[in-house]
Amino acid sequence: MDTFLKRFLRASVTTVTGGIVIMLVLATGIFLSGTYLSGGFEQWQENLEWAAPGLFVWRLILYIGVAWFWHKTYQAHKALGNVDHLHSLRKIGQAGLVLALLVEASLLHKLLG
Repeated sequence: MDTFLKRFLRASVTTVTGGIVIMLVLATGIFLSGTYLSGGFEQWQENLEWAAPGLFVWRLILYIGVAWFWHKTYQAHKALGNVDHLHSLRKIGQAGLVLALLVEASLLHKLLG
């Protein structure tokens, strides 16, 4: 049983689908526990609205960390002369930037209003 659990967890974490499933399970667990601990859905929403500025700062720090890691990876591939990887990394960086801007633009009205 122990080896089955280890193999299952290893396979789940190393595949994209497994990672997505784990993220969804964790998000659902956090939502349900937060709703239960705060006393209901309405109170959970109020707590999230109260914490919105702090969560925004947390996301900015996370974005900076991811951008730094991407930049270091890009520079390493550039130094090695991996032209094929540079093109792929540039596309990944552009897609990530657009996605982050779309997410933050959709949440900006909550932060300002």
